[in-house]
Amino acid sequence: MNRQMTVIWAVVLLFVGMAYADSTNAWVPDSLHFVVQSPYDLKRDARYGFDAKTQTHHLWVYDTDKSDTKSSTRPPRTEMSFDKYTSGQHQLEADVLVVTNTSRVSIMQIFGAEGRATSLQLRVYDGDLKEYEHATLLSGVYGKWFHLNVTHDVETHEITVLIDGKLVLTTKDNGGKEWHFKCGVYAQEKPSRKMEVYYRNIKIYKQ
Repeated sequence: MNRQMTVIWAVVLLFVGMAYADSTNAWVPDSLHFVVQSPYDLKRDARYGFDAKTQTHHLWVYDTDKSDTKSSTRPPRTEMSFDKYTSGQHQLEADVLVVTNTSRVSIMQIFGAEGRATSLQLRVYDGDLKEYEHATLLSGVYGKWFHLNVTHDVETHEITVLIDGKLVLTTKDNGGKEWHFKCGVYAQEKPSRKMEVYYRNIKIYKQ
């Protein structure tokens, strides 16, 4: 490779790096407080683990598990549910790894909407990460880490999703008065027997 091409590629890589770093530029760290929602009849550590050394959360659930409350008829889940917000701009950042054969499951949500439960779900179907069951945002997710940024601007109702620093989705929320981020595994229709995901380096930001 000649010197001119080397310089061009260096500039390209610089801008890629800047775009990645700027995903949280001017954002202020927010509280990382959360509760774990998991099958009500099991202890939390039966479906959730945390490695403090690597800041890694491990969440899993089976299709035969019970819901998170005794009175609920919702599908089984093991999710981290973060604090609610009602105004401003908010962002979740994390590294994510989906375990092979995990399918038909939501791994991240913006909970809160008008006339429905959520404004965003990121789901996995047969190794593809999708917006609900619609557009594919990333193919071949099994067994490898990817970097996720999800932002929500309450005033403009805009939601963005970035994967490995690349903008893959811009959409609108579904209305509502309060929202919160959730991440983990939440079974959808006809899920795999076991649904399993790892989250590490989770950060919440606000503006």
